[in-house]
Amino acid sequence: MAKIVIALGLLAYLIDRVGSVEIANVFASANYYYVALAGVLLVPNIFFQYARWKALVARTLRVEDTRVVWRSLFYGLAGGAFTPARVGEYVGRGVAFRDRSLLEVSIVTFIDKFFTLVVIAFTGATSAILFLAWRYHISPPFAVALFVALGGATAFVFFAVSSDRFWREVILPALTSVTWMRPFVERLRALRRLDRRTLTLSGAYSFGLYAVMLLQYTALAAAFSGDADFLWFAWGGALTFFVKALVPSISLGDVGVREAASIYFLSQFGVSDEIGFNAAFTLFIFNVLIPSLIGFALLFKRNK
Repeated sequence: MAKIVIALGLLAYLIDRVGSVEIANVFASANYYYVALAGVLLVPNIFFQYARWKALVARTLRVEDTRVVWRSLFYGLAGGAFTPARVGEYVGRGVAFRDRSLLEVSIVTFIDKFFTLVVIAFTGATSAILFLAWRYHISPPFAVALFVALGGATAFVFFAVSSDRFWREVILPALTSVTWMRPFVERLRALRRLDRRTLTLSGAYSFGLYAVMLLQYTALAAAFSGDADFLWFAWGGALTFFVKALVPSISLGDVGVREAASIYFLSQFGVSDEIGFNAAFTLFIFNVLIPSLIGFALLFKRNK
């Protein structure tokens, strides 16, 4: 309930600050071809999520039934959309697997989401360094040092998570060292089945998913602005995704957080607040609300 109140409060504040009339006028005058493009891109968005989840599930849980994988994905999207820190996604994905423990499914779900986080962190941090250099004129040596540190850290994380040995020889022993985790470690056989091919595929699908999300945001910003400043819009989108990933989930579906970040960053590029608000909120409708409604419909059909 608190998350709902916070989400509604943030939305009310932003709408009051930006102006409901301005928001409505910008929406009414939008280029609906670009809006439609962002909506159509939901198809490859879902596909990349499905392909990554299918690759991980087939290898770790030994489940290759396409229908089960699809249902699991959408159940998770429904459960995660409106629960704190998206914890419902872990439970939702597990509902579709009758002969797999929730713990096993949750571990694989964590790996699935971790790849997206790595991609957002890398691209977002790069965008943030460029933004600081451009907006606040940080010294070139400091900017270069940040890039070198970021590049080194990213390379390490990427090669680590793409290595099957990392999960078997680092993560599992670390879990075993935690006393209360020891009884569960033997049930984490899924981690031992990970191989480099599956992890590399997961990384590739994550980059594809991120690219589609960025294209969606860019198309929506262009739709509501009437301009073709795609580079600025994409930059603002990368920064928005980065901040949303960094900020703890304080509202339902992160409503208000993504809109506030979008307003701030696009305004730094000379874009009006109502455009930033509409771009982020419409992206929420496409990428969070619609898939979660499909998931709820499938859950309702399952329980009927």
